[in-house]
Amino acid sequence: MKTIFRKIWTIAVIGMAAVLGKSAPTAASAPADTPAAATGAVTGDAISAPALRPYTDGSGRPHRLPQKISRIISTSPVGDILLYALAPDLMAGWCSPRHTSEKPFLLPEVRDLPAFGGWFGQNAAGVARERLIAARPDFVLSVGYTTAAAGEQSDRLQRQTGIPVLLEGGRLEEFPATLERLGALLGREKRAGELAAYCRAALADARAFAAAVPPERRRRVYCAEGPRGLLAAPVGSLHSEPLELCGGINVVRGIGTARGRVEVSSDNLLLWQPDVIIAFPDFTGEKRTAGRATSDTSSSRATGVHAGTATGAATGTSSPNPTSRSPLPTYMQTAAWRGLRAVREKRVFVVPTTPFNWLGRPPSLNRFLGLKWGAWALYPDLAAARFDINAETRRFFKLFYHHDLSAAGAAAILDASRAR
Repeated sequence: MKTIFRKIWTIAVIGMAAVLGKSAPTAASAPADTPAAATGAVTGDAISAPALRPYTDGSGRPHRLPQKISRIISTSPVGDILLYALAPDLMAGWCSPRHTSEKPFLLPEVRDLPAFGGWFGQNAAGVARERLIAARPDFVLSVGYTTAAAGEQSDRLQRQTGIPVLLEGGRLEEFPATLERLGALLGREKRAGELAAYCRAALADARAFAAAVPPERRRRVYCAEGPRGLLAAPVGSLHSEPLELCGGINVVRGIGTARGRVEVSSDNLLLWQPDVIIAFPDFTGEKRTAGRATSDTSSSRATGVHAGTATGAATGTSSPNPTSRSPLPTYMQTAAWRGLRAVREKRVFVVPTTPFNWLGRPPSLNRFLGLKWGAWALYPDLAAARFDINAETRRFFKLFYHHDLSAAGAAAILDASRAR
């Protein structure tokens, strides 16, 4: 009798365990490097987690993301600027703290968000991954190259953090599709459509402008970067795209690769003798305010959000008079640089950096304004016949930066960049 009772008890216990095993899924069933919330697994008394939805990023990598996206962090300033233009309310932070000279042109709601660091370029000084995980973004956005190597790096970051890392194309011609894809993901289709339409029109305008420049008038251009002006973006780089698309001939070719910057010599410059030099303010060797206008008296409600008001120079900055031209970098006072015709004949422009560098540091949506500025700088008479650079500048600030820049403010920025 005892034997029969023992068998019945054993069968009951096994049956109960089987039932409980089917009705109580746990996070242990999820991959070890994926947070439970991201997989739909639950613990405790919860019965089910919100459903996930599939998403394929610009590199073709598949993801499963929450139905509602409320917090995003970027891996670099390229993604920061895109998020700021498309959906600033979804930004959980920046890669680096915003400088006081930038803040008057940024929305009050986001200008003081925390900085998480970046993984790429000059901002790769170290991301506090624990802090990033604690911020609980719905995904991390990486915008730039979509090569196999970039995909592998994004996969590695995803494994390290347990957070989906979306990789999207960051070349000028890729941005319209990137905006539309992210707009659909975030429920911002209308906003994304407006930005994408501007980008497509700007690209078409730049190509038409370049085609109209007579071959004998094509200007050879050198972009001077770094503390000595001897770092440059080669042909095909993300940073040289705007000038090349609007009809400039980049003299830096056959050196290095089409990614990042390459170092050149004074002898190279003397041999090339560029027609025009575009000087990039170097925030490690020159004052950070070089090339920036730090005041604008306008305030507005642009694209549905308040633009804020800047009523004077940003506190704590030593900034040049925004109505005067930015000084040339000190390295151009040397004999080697004075041996260049472009320097002697005052054909040196300083890239505007209000609130972000217009030509590509970082190489994000800011470069679409650089397309207009590049055409205006290289071929001022041809540009004047096609568009009003002041009006184009104000239009871009309102559409992409949510800021109504005054005509006087735009004029100050442009005048500071003129040839000298």
